[in-house]
Amino acid sequence: MKWHSISEVAKIVNQSRQSVYKKLNHLTEEEKIKLGGNLVHEGKLCISSEGINLLFGVSTSDNQVDKKGDCLVDNEVVKMLRKHLTDKEKEVDRLDDILGKVLNQLEEERKLRGEERQRTDTILIKLSNDVSTLQKALEYKKSEFPTLNHQEMVKSKPVKTINLWKPEQPKNPLEGMSIFQRILVRFFRPEKLRQFDF
Repeated sequence: MKWHSISEVAKIVNQSRQSVYKKLNHLTEEEKIKLGGNLVHEGKLCISSEGINLLFGVSTSDNQVDKKGDCLVDNEVVKMLRKHLTDKEKEVDRLDDILGKVLNQLEEERKLRGEERQRTDTILIKLSNDVSTLQKALEYKKSEFPTLNHQEMVKSKPVKTINLWKPEQPKNPLEGMSIFQRILVRFFRPEKLRQFDF
């Protein structure tokens, strides 16, 4: 009969040592009777191959154990896991770089917002100072030129009469001409009479 330590049993059944100890501490009376002499060997807590089969339902021939008690591991799986791990490390480094860039960009934007806020505050202060200066100037102008109400303005200015515009009446082009000239204009130069309506 082959005996295995708790560490070897944990590797055979693919569990941790603590879970194997927990299983042994919580054995029922029936399981203790079934195990019988398969639990302790030469004063040490060991489990025989038959005890492993009774407790965990796993035979030691299913999972081969070498002389040191380590499970034989497939090298291809280890290579694949290492490759996967290096890929994940590269991904983590890439994400760290991106995160650093984003944090730097946020810091720059925060500084720009602070500068913009300061500029806005300066403009507002200047505008409020300008408004107060303008108000003082207007008050000074009002005191210099007293305002008149509507009635005083009407009384102070004389009312002017407004004549309507009338267009000038065109003069008779024949006026002041001799008879001979009138005949000449009427018959030979009628364009001079166009402005005048008879």
